[in-house]
Amino acid sequence: MRLNGTIFGLLGAALLLVGCAGRTPEPEIVLEQPETIEAPVAEQPVEVRQVPRPCAGRPPKRPDPLPSDLPSHPVALAALLGAKLAEYSAPGKYADQAEAYFKACPPSR
Repeated sequence: MRLNGTIFGLLGAALLLVGCAGRTPEPEIVLEQPETIEAPVAEQPVEVRQVPRPCAGRPPKRPDPLPSDLPSHPVALAALLGAKLAEYSAPGKYADQAEAYFKACPPSR
């Protein structure tokens, strides 16, 4: 019987050692607090910039140039020049459209 008691004693001791050997110590976690800054924070001046916004208007279509072969008859030449002048300066034509465009979208300096 004594042999059985010794075997059980050795088995118990071996189990205790195996149980202790399987454990690894937990790492210690240390949280460091950031250093507090006692100096006052200087405010930076805010610079406001104006950014040009895109214009919603569209520039008017420029009238076609005079043809390269002008009529030799003075009346036909006068009629052609009068028609071209009307394309530029008649009410609602290129000059009025360009003026409205420049009022809506002034050119940058």
